[in-house]
Amino acid sequence: MAVKHALLALLARGPAGTYQLRKDFEAATGTTWPLNIGQVATTLARLERDGLVIRLDPGRPANGAGTAGSATASAPVPVATAQPAPRNSDATPAAANAAPATGPSKTQTPPIANRDVAAWTLTDAGREELAHWWASPVARRAPERDELVIKLALAAASPDVDVAALIQQQRQATQTTLHEINRARRAAADEDLATTLVLDHHVFIVEAELRWLDDAEGRLTRAAAPRASAAPAAPRASAASTTPVSSTGRRS
Repeated sequence: MAVKHALLALLARGPAGTYQLRKDFEAATGTTWPLNIGQVATTLARLERDGLVIRLDPGRPANGAGTAGSATASAPVPVATAQPAPRNSDATPAAANAAPATGPSKTQTPPIANRDVAAWTLTDAGREELAHWWASPVARRAPERDELVIKLALAAASPDVDVAALIQQQRQATQTTLHEINRARRAAADEDLATTLVLDHHVFIVEAELRWLDDAEGRLTRAAAPRASAAPAAPRASAASTTPVSSTGRRS
């Protein structure tokens, strides 16, 4: 999964904080691909390094005014286009609903959600990178290392492994997974297009695995049949060897 481009796509909706991006990602993928908050933070740092996103100063308007991130006033920074107000779940509810300051002070203290939590926004370069990603097909390179495929291939070459039992055990586990995905699919509203797309994809992958297991079982059975028929029969005792011999040395 290209987390980099997923975050760019989410930021195209508007500025957002780190925790909000994680929440939006899980909502968009039907919570089927959990994303670690550390992975989000690390990816954002790389995007900032590459000039694809900038960090808005706490309390800075989202329209690009002021200094971006931790850059100094003299340092050049990527340009961000005008954005709506940040989506931010990083602050606590109490902070987000803080009452305005009262008293004789001349300035109003901004809410903690805007004052203490930074939001991220796209730069022009980030929008160009995202547009290129939308326009490019996903390249299918070398197949990923699938543990099940490797396990079954090694089992087929190991004479002391019961491959048929291994396949049956895996089939039962895969069928259980399929039932769980179908249950989640039925619970998802048809209007939730993103979630249903992800779950349907999982269904097709698991169903393909079941078909592959069936095919592998049939192939192993066919491969074992010639070996069984070619095995030498046990030697049969000859009549001469079973005829009793008399004390004179003659066979009776």
